[in-house]
Amino acid sequence: MDFVGHSVGGNSYLCRKFGWLLCGILFCASVEFVFPGSVSAESVSAEVDSIRAEQDVQRGTLAGEVRNEQGHALRGAAVQIRELNLSVATDDRGDFRMARVPSGSHEVQVSYLGYATRTIEVDVVAGEVVRLEVELAQDAIALDGITVEASERYTQFDAMNEQRTAESIRNIVSREQMERFPDNHVPDAIRRIPGVAVSLDRGEPSGIYVRGLNPSMTTVEIDGQRVPSTSNTGRAPSLGGINAEMIESMELVKAVTPDMDADATAGAIRLRSRRPASRSIRGNFGTEYQALTSEPGGRGSISFADRIGQTSFVLGANYSNQDHTNDDVQYTWRMEDFGNGPERILNRLRVSVYPERRVRYGLDGRVEHRFSPQTLAFFRGMMSWHSQRAERHRYQVELRRGTFLSPTEAEGARAERQARHYERNRNIFSFSTGAEHEFSWARFDATAGFSRSERHEPYRDYLAFRHADGVDARFIRNDPLLPELEMMNGTSLDRLDEFGLRYFETRPDLMRDREFTFDANLEIPYEIGDNPGFFRFGTKWADKDRFRDYPRVRFEDLAMPFNMGDLGAESIYGRPLAGGRYNLGPILDWNQADEWVEANRGNMAARANRTHSYDTDDYEAGESVLAGYGMTSVRLGDLQFIGGVRVEQTRLSYLGNQVVYDSDGDYSETILAEASQSYIDLFPMVNFRYLLGEDTNVRFAWSNTIVRPSFISIAPYETRNLDSETISQGNPELPPARSMNWDLTMDHYFQSVGFLSAGAFLKTMRDFAFTFRETVDAPGSDIDGFELRRPEAGNAARAYGLEVAWQQQMNFLPGAWSGLGLLANYTWTGSTTDFDDPAYDERNLPLPRQVPHIANVALSYDRGGFSGNVSWNYQGTQLHSVQSDADNDRWIDSRYQIDLSASQALPFGDGARLYAEVNNLTGQDQLRYRGDVMFPDRYNIYGTRVLAGVRWAF
Repeated sequence: MDFVGHSVGGNSYLCRKFGWLLCGILFCASVEFVFPGSVSAESVSAEVDSIRAEQDVQRGTLAGEVRNEQGHALRGAAVQIRELNLSVATDDRGDFRMARVPSGSHEVQVSYLGYATRTIEVDVVAGEVVRLEVELAQDAIALDGITVEASERYTQFDAMNEQRTAESIRNIVSREQMERFPDNHVPDAIRRIPGVAVSLDRGEPSGIYVRGLNPSMTTVEIDGQRVPSTSNTGRAPSLGGINAEMIESMELVKAVTPDMDADATAGAIRLRSRRPASRSIRGNFGTEYQALTSEPGGRGSISFADRIGQTSFVLGANYSNQDHTNDDVQYTWRMEDFGNGPERILNRLRVSVYPERRVRYGLDGRVEHRFSPQTLAFFRGMMSWHSQRAERHRYQVELRRGTFLSPTEAEGARAERQARHYERNRNIFSFSTGAEHEFSWARFDATAGFSRSERHEPYRDYLAFRHADGVDARFIRNDPLLPELEMMNGTSLDRLDEFGLRYFETRPDLMRDREFTFDANLEIPYEIGDNPGFFRFGTKWADKDRFRDYPRVRFEDLAMPFNMGDLGAESIYGRPLAGGRYNLGPILDWNQADEWVEANRGNMAARANRTHSYDTDDYEAGESVLAGYGMTSVRLGDLQFIGGVRVEQTRLSYLGNQVVYDSDGDYSETILAEASQSYIDLFPMVNFRYLLGEDTNVRFAWSNTIVRPSFISIAPYETRNLDSETISQGNPELPPARSMNWDLTMDHYFQSVGFLSAGAFLKTMRDFAFTFRETVDAPGSDIDGFELRRPEAGNAARAYGLEVAWQQQMNFLPGAWSGLGLLANYTWTGSTTDFDDPAYDERNLPLPRQVPHIANVALSYDRGGFSGNVSWNYQGTQLHSVQSDADNDRWIDSRYQIDLSASQALPFGDGARLYAEVNNLTGQDQLRYRGDVMFPDRYNIYGTRVLAGVRWAF
């Protein structure tokens, strides 16, 4: 198995031929669909028909749809002819199609969780399509105590049934379930899925870690189109700006199949936007308030769906704005010798506050037109805007820059104040169009798509001030997290005329990522004896380009002295920070500061060394991936087998900057540097699904995947940071990581809309990327003693774990207790690493950012129009980043969060509900520490958020 997931190099010619052969087959199918009657398409169809002519005389096709009594399409319903071992599941429109059914009379069984199973006698006619319209009735016993809405929205019934009949290992969550939690944005909702952890960005979930792996190892799609990243440097998809109101369902695929992109080592998240339905209007309006702010926010959404003849559509819009603040305390530790040997002391304390205004708005829509029962065309689009206007006000005191009197106090300690403000806009656009067609002998679909992301900061300005003489200060660590800062000998942080201007810096920033895609798939049914199956072939082309323009300039050379008092910084920040522990004192008014900067810019000059050291942040990257795959699925009694291989050819090119310094350490020139990579990979994959019963599955998956390096990691750049005494370099030779993955799960489904599952997984990776650090040993040089940081490939790593999950409505309980429901899941993950460097390997480090313990528990209650939920989310301690020694490794401490939500159906207006939500009820904070929890690195305080409003559906 050594070849698995490996770049085949010398076989590239064969791989290219394989990919283009698939393209040719699919092109012939598309020609027949687009230009019916064309010679080439007819010849393909005629040849296939001639091969099967004799058998097809005896066979027909069974097609139709499955709906409930209210006309709502049931997605994921199982349609079976047991005596023939034939089984299919309905699609997202409730439609099904069962080809090559022997002619004659058959019993068709249709089952769906929460609904009574129905058996129908059907006569199949050879050579004809027999349509079957199936209506299922709700099971009154199974659904006792559960409120069911009579609408066409995608429900948790649909999600559970689709998860039960899925080809591979996956978890699916409906919008209906998302509304049970106070989850307003996509990352909020995803963290409820087993095995998913999130990182926090100013208190809001942001990065998504599936089974503890880096976010760049997870692919994210909306309606089949990849979600681009708004990261300046990496590949991690950006979901924080996407309102959960836009999403009808979320699906986490934990074991990919050959027809999926191979860069999904952690998994693939598939988001589905609202789908068309008969006429309906849905909406939401609410107001929210965060405990640390003084201003309320608001949010709202509306969607309209209708069906006109053979055309159906849905259009939606959403908007939210909120004030948000978090307090931030940062610490720096160092080793000092005060006569009793080296000891670790608190050297610097930095206190900050981040007030900001967050505005999000989005549009989404989908149009579908059915030209015939066999042909459907569609257009889908989504646009999301996320804007932040934020300030940061900070002061810091650093003891070692003065004269130590003891390990906790110093005279003339360096004191600085800094103010920052910026505007950041993160926009995502995604569009796709395509068609599906059922031939007499196959099923064909094709989709073309375009996506674009943009991260634009039109301004990010800094003003930094330093105390002229230093202050006399003492740290009193009577609280491990919030040490007291005491000024001595009459010195103060509040006398602004003693703080001279150190620099003004401006950092406008623009990153844009664009991607074009085209994919086509062809599915051909077949039989092995009485065992049905299908072949599926496909191809995909994706072309991406990305650039970053970061014209960062620092003005340090001042023609005359300025101090903080010159800027009119007289207003006092109105709230003590960190629960009253620190007073920030006077802060800048940025309206006045902007005017002052413009009036005095002529008295400031940029320093070439610092300004040009930022040239390396600019880069351009292009990436093209051509993929082809072939796979088969066959059902042998109660065993379903899915296997195949995917081939991907990757071509990458990069432009970056290298800054050259002379022998004195002064800026000399900036050189444009180029780099490129090209490689081809084969990814064999196998999935097994064994039915222990109608509602019980055992699944096994073996897959092979790839992790392409971040764009900035392989850009040919070098950066020198004179403040932090660090040198950062790109590594154009950094290879992609490749992973072999094993998954085993068992799941059982309850008729009362629930399931119980347990599973295990193992991932073995080679060439995983990490940031290598070493100290520059160059006596006499300007960079002697600097820390060099460069991405390198580790030898190997393993990630492994166990997952258990239980979700069920307790309708078997008596009386009012039957309204209870439970959601609980727990994931344990572990990892081992081989960095091929003794300095790292002897510490037995896990993979960075892997969360060892992830848990969710939620208790719900539904009865008499009331719905309530209390939930608990937990993430264990994780390694944040690897440093040059164990004492400085950064760790993120464990954290839990309790959320509440409740809603009540209003007596007036069918479908209207009043709701209230509390996020982070107990105001849990986030701690990051260095090596040991007694040495904190950063402490963030977020506070509680409250939201209330009304939802309606007509």
